[in-house]
Amino acid sequence: MKTSARQEQGRRSESAEGNAVLAGLLGELGSSIDRLLGQAGHSHLGERSRTYTWGLVVLRAIHSLEPSVLEPTLDPRAPLGHSCPDLDALVGLEPGGSLEILEELADLGLLQRQLFNLIHACPQCQKGLVNLRQVCPACSSIDLSVERVLHHFACAWMGLESEFTHGFTLRCPKCKLELHQLGQDFERPNETYVCNDCSHTCEDPALEAQCLSCGSIAPSSDLELVRIHSYRPTQLAARAIELGRLTGLDLAELMVDADLKLDARDFLVLEARREVARLARHGGVLSAARLWFETDGQPYEIFRRWSNLDRSQLGGVLASLRAPLDLVARMDACSLGVLLPGADASGAEVVRQRLFAALGELQLCAESGRPLRPGWQVATWSDPSTSAAEVLSFLGLEAPSE
Repeated sequence: MKTSARQEQGRRSESAEGNAVLAGLLGELGSSIDRLLGQAGHSHLGERSRTYTWGLVVLRAIHSLEPSVLEPTLDPRAPLGHSCPDLDALVGLEPGGSLEILEELADLGLLQRQLFNLIHACPQCQKGLVNLRQVCPACSSIDLSVERVLHHFACAWMGLESEFTHGFTLRCPKCKLELHQLGQDFERPNETYVCNDCSHTCEDPALEAQCLSCGSIAPSSDLELVRIHSYRPTQLAARAIELGRLTGLDLAELMVDADLKLDARDFLVLEARREVARLARHGGVLSAARLWFETDGQPYEIFRRWSNLDRSQLGGVLASLRAPLDLVARMDACSLGVLLPGADASGAEVVRQRLFAALGELQLCAESGRPLRPGWQVATWSDPSTSAAEVLSFLGLEAPSE
């Protein structure tokens, strides 16, 4: 136990040293970008441009660490209880806000996620400021007491000790005999919870979660289990730093999503543009679909909350179902894009039925155990004037510049 504590202390010390180095690197890089862009120019950058620019800054800083890994720190001010404070300050975000940038870089395949911590988050506001409390399963009161149970040997009566108590003596409420000797007249086999509001007794009170942020109350089983990650640059990160861009880095890396074993997003974009050009030149038909997952009617970030193994297994199932010319790629944390060259609306429906049948057999669940249900939206184009921007916009992407 002592060894584990020392190891944990050592790990935290290394993390603190790494974060100190990161702070210096980020400061230098931030100053360089400010000088390059100018304060006025920087203030007029659009949100996407700022995220893109700082993504490169963050990537370069992490890549310069030794070892090249960024670990968050515990932070009660952050919505999920974790933050990278130096990174938050540099980018001008609230505590924990920079974790979204890191997640976006991981979605692009530039950072590798490693499990750092698990927290429970409110199912309403998705914040980790949750108070767990025991309540009466009959009336939901929090006013519970723990009381000993007595078992009278002579008449086999079992009841609360308060039911036996008469002043300084114990008397059985059933047979009225006085109890004298523990172990001879009676025993105390266990304790139980007693509700002081409705007098209900129970061995195991219910456990409910009270969100300290939005005030909602839910059964503890409804809490969202959120994975907090540390991040390590992938081989593709060096290429991104070299070229000064986050996408379109290398053809080999461009084609495959190494995490899911599906098509990479940039490859789907490239093929979508080719199919639109083919549609304009030769006619025909092209369909595209969005596949997402939700629980209780809300989108579920399956590609962030699931483990690497679970994501890889899901990707393997999806890859095995697609036709040779179909492409399936992760669009964001919740959804996938499906490109179906030559498929009309009825052909796309066949694909949907095949996918949903396979997903139904998997019985997908969130960490809380609640079932995940797939969502599907499809569009079909046959007009030769269809643009790549139209197809990519449907998939939730922006058409890359020529």
